[in-house]
Amino acid sequence: MKGIADTGFLVAFANRSDMHHDWAVSIAEQITEPLLTCEPVLAEAAFHLAGFSALKRRWSHHPAFTRSPARA
Repeated sequence: MKGIADTGFLVAFANRSDMHHDWAVSIAEQITEPLLTCEPVLAEAAFHLAGFSALKRRWSHHPAFTRSPARA
């Protein structure tokens, strides 16, 4: 199944305490193609997930979340 990942789906999938987590996991299990998304969705999901310390510890060292954007 092809699909577009929005903020709500990504947050629910990543946060086990989200009320829609089980739904997001069940949808993810059906996906056979890479999901499409965009940087604003990823930024918004990161903002909503920033309060979860376990996720912070897991991703805070990842280069995608620590490097500064290239300057022109």
